[in-house]
Amino acid sequence: MANKRRVSYSAVVKVCRVAFRESEGVEHAVELEARTLYEAVGLTIDRFRRCEHVPYEPQGLHEFIVESREPSTQHRLTRKLFDTWLRRPPADGALKTKLKALLGSGPQTVPGRLKNRY
Repeated sequence: MANKRRVSYSAVVKVCRVAFRESEGVEHAVELEARTLYEAVGLTIDRFRRCEHVPYEPQGLHEFIVESREPSTQHRLTRKLFDTWLRRPPADGALKTKLKALLGSGPQTVPGRLKNRY
């Protein structure tokens, strides 16, 4: 029997545009590089937290629209779905650890903003 060797491929980094529309109807978007849909959303949440032009952090049922540039694709998911994925066991463990560290373990308070409610 031939020796079977597992080959591990890391996901390709893609340039993505990630957007969400706040309750007042204003759309906010960022362009960034990410390996997965969930990494793109996690990095976007972090960016929006640090941006002085976004009046609050996206929560719960706020929908993120993720578009990769090449090949062009679009995905939609809510903050609630992202948080559920982040809490699931081990698959993508390293990525989840990175995103949890980036986003903190609980609700964040940003000066001039309301506390995040999950």
